[in-house]
Amino acid sequence: MVAPWESMSSWLRSGEYVSAFEMVNGKSIWKYMEVEPSFGTLVHQTMVYDSQLIGKLVGREEFRTVFEGMKSMVDVGGEGIMAKAIVEAFPHINCIVLDLPYQTTEDLNVIGEGNLFEEIQIPPTDAVLLKSILHKCNDEESIRILTKCKGAIMNNSSGEGRGKVIIIEAVLEKENQMEDKESIETQLCGDVLMMATFNTTKRNEKEWKTLFLAAGFSHYSITSFLGLRSLIELYP
Repeated sequence: MVAPWESMSSWLRSGEYVSAFEMVNGKSIWKYMEVEPSFGTLVHQTMVYDSQLIGKLVGREEFRTVFEGMKSMVDVGGEGIMAKAIVEAFPHINCIVLDLPYQTTEDLNVIGEGNLFEEIQIPPTDAVLLKSILHKCNDEESIRILTKCKGAIMNNSSGEGRGKVIIIEAVLEKENQMEDKESIETQLCGDVLMMATFNTTKRNEKEWKTLFLAAGFSHYSITSFLGLRSLIELYP
């Protein structure tokens, strides 16, 4: 993980399309996780801890309106941690986890196994949850995923397309952060991490809006809730 940072200058000059991680280590971080199980376990556990932290917030009063009226939800690529937290706080919601089974926690309804960008289809549902998924994807991949999410909520059980997509991601350059030196440094550090590891970037609100409109969504709302993290509610 450190090697890409130490090689950023060489990577920038090389013009390589692949990430700095892949240039230095010879394979993408996903392939590296497959051939180095201990590394894969460490990365996976880090994501689990992050989801556990955020999962503690979903039952708070200020976020209850986010889940009101839902009967079903699909947690895409989320290890199941957020799904378990949501079900505990809102037992009436039928929660499905769409991920590789070996990456999920126990006692969950897990479906899907394959490439999210290609063959996997998201089943009809009232809501789709994408936590820390899109910052690892380029714009084309993100639009493809969001388009699938839109199809799922437009075909939900009510048949009226009243569902929404819930996205948990950083939204850069929010006004209340611009004079906060530590926030700016953290944003820049996170941006370089994405560039070095995945050859992607974190996004500001304008960049997020461009993706949403390209995927066919009509409007959205953004709520800051955990430092630089935001909760985005996206509607068809």
